[in-house]
Amino acid sequence: MPLNLRVEDGQFSKLILSAPVFYFRGDSVANPIDISAAEPNDEVYWKKCKLPEFLNGTTKGFTWIYDGSSALDFAPSYTLVAIENVRLTFYDSRVWVDKNHNFDFTDDGDFFTITKEHGIEVPLGSNANGYHVFLERFPHGKFNSLKRMNDSTIVKLKGNRIFHGTEYSLREKRLNVIASKWTNGVDSFCIGVKDVNCNGIYDDENLDAVMITSYNGVFDNLQSVKLDDKGMAYLEWHNAAYTIKKVNSQGAFLEVRRDTVSKLKYSLNKGDKIPRFKYCTATKPAKHKSIRKLKGNYVFVYVWRDGEETFIQDSVSWHALGRQKRKDLVVLGLNYGASARYVYQYNNYYATAIKQGYSSNDINRKLLIRQIPTGILLDKKQRIVAVGITPAQAIAMLEGKN
Repeated sequence: MPLNLRVEDGQFSKLILSAPVFYFRGDSVANPIDISAAEPNDEVYWKKCKLPEFLNGTTKGFTWIYDGSSALDFAPSYTLVAIENVRLTFYDSRVWVDKNHNFDFTDDGDFFTITKEHGIEVPLGSNANGYHVFLERFPHGKFNSLKRMNDSTIVKLKGNRIFHGTEYSLREKRLNVIASKWTNGVDSFCIGVKDVNCNGIYDDENLDAVMITSYNGVFDNLQSVKLDDKGMAYLEWHNAAYTIKKVNSQGAFLEVRRDTVSKLKYSLNKGDKIPRFKYCTATKPAKHKSIRKLKGNYVFVYVWRDGEETFIQDSVSWHALGRQKRKDLVVLGLNYGASARYVYQYNNYYATAIKQGYSSNDINRKLLIRQIPTGILLDKKQRIVAVGITPAQAIAMLEGKN
């Protein structure tokens, strides 16, 4: 499969990484600091560099961004950045990146431009498909607690660095996941490889990781699987097992073996009886009922959460399934996260007859739930017919069944 997409994972927008911007000392820069681990007595070192041609009268500064491909002795795993118009006053800021790590900003190609509204995507390292970093301004009026904490930490550090302040520093977002989308007309997914140490190499054993999600989904880092000692990994998606046989080190492709026959390790298997569990009903008074009480019927179990994009797409078919008049069919909705009042009133809102209840962490663990919403279809003996299906797929599977 070609790895031809650069995508965001769940950490892209959630992690708040700061690249602190300092004043130059003449034509010299100080070594980088890790705010989370910096100590007041850490040594400060200065290094001369060749500066770009700045506009007169502008505030200037430098920062360091994480770059796992950098072997710079002065600052291992970092790349130096110069910024003009740090305060972003009446015009945009020009940004120079010392990509070849020689402390010369005049031989790295064109500069980048950051505006108040738009950041920049910077490719790093020699691999064209390697690590990219997205740099942007810290939004005004947001992350104020973080800004105060960073400012307080940095002013206590030893040395004569002069800090512009977190408000005028850069937010660093790591674009270190490349991916490929696949569909066969029935099933579809997106599979990605994460360059965990951001060094532009994607097959570092026991470090880099693979992930799988829906076709247009966002990767969940908690579901990632590290490459093993042989550079391989095992994933499951919608009743199929996927073995990652090889990841190209430069991120050009990966080799995948799809298996729809073998028993799954981390998902419910077709033909097995659904694990016994009790759920709380969305009734007044609430009751705890066993899934076994529904034996003798086809049962479509749908674990859902209001507001999810996939749930919104599924809802029309789900309501239609709940309106079917079949006496041998039970549609069981198990909500995870909504208010009790909303779930209690749901059938009235949408004129459907779904048996509503609540899921829980314990139920989700027993059913090996990895994404929400998700559906499980059971036969009359409570054997699993299909896992990870949508209401529309359940409707199609139930046609002709007696």
